[in-house]
Amino acid sequence: MAPHGMTIEPEPSAALGKTDPTRRWVMRFPDGARRFAGATRVEAERARATLEARAAPDLDRALVRVELGVVLSDGAGPYLVGANGGLVLVVGSHDASSDVCVAIGEASPHHDIGLVVPRGSGVWIWRVMAAIAPAQRVAALDQLAECRDLPAAEAWQTQWRDLAG
Repeated sequence: MAPHGMTIEPEPSAALGKTDPTRRWVMRFPDGARRFAGATRVEAERARATLEARAAPDLDRALVRVELGVVLSDGAGPYLVGANGGLVLVVGSHDASSDVCVAIGEASPHHDIGLVVPRGSGVWIWRVMAAIAPAQRVAALDQLAECRDLPAAEAWQTQWRDLAG
């Protein structure tokens, strides 16, 4: 690996690593930011080339696919870890475009909710996303489901970000 590239480092405090010691890794990027705490070393290596090719602002919208030993509901999955180390579940496809899916993050303290798109090598990107209070989760998901195209989903994002801010 080139000295200017991403490094994979131990992260004993990774939230996903509390019950699984293989998930105590984080990726450090040339901008100094530590992202994706909770990925395994193998998951980080799989995503390395795709992530290294992205610009720093884009990295904060990226997600890394993680394999968790849990049972998912029919049609749900995969699990992703966000740049902030939060766990996100892809819950299903969306009508806005053939390549986008609805995703929801754990409440910590809010849910990251929006549309994600795969970008290869275990990397996904938030296409639209807003931080939603747990009490507003169902309303936000219902409104997102009503969006019939990406411009409508982008308007949804603006509306919910304005409500939060």
